[in-house]
Amino acid sequence: MKKSILYLIVGLIALVVLVVGFNLRSEKYGTVKGKIVDALSEDPVWEVNIVLDGKSTTKYMGKTYRFTGIKPGSHTFKATAP
Repeated sequence: MKKSILYLIVGLIALVVLVVGFNLRSEKYGTVKGKIVDALSEDPVWEVNIVLDGKSTTKYMGKTYRFTGIKPGSHTFKATAP
């Protein structure tokens, strides 16, 4: 009985350490998200290629785009027609 309680306590401590570690790590990165709309009509623009820092690419289809795991600092954002 005492052994199972000890294992439970050790397991809970390990879980807390993992959760805190992941939370601390996730604070070092951010998310870039948004919507691309026409400047005049404010309607969503369909089929746009989005490039962030020349590496991350996504094909935007009129909904919201989202880049995760972005380090803090200056970034180059480019949206072009396919």
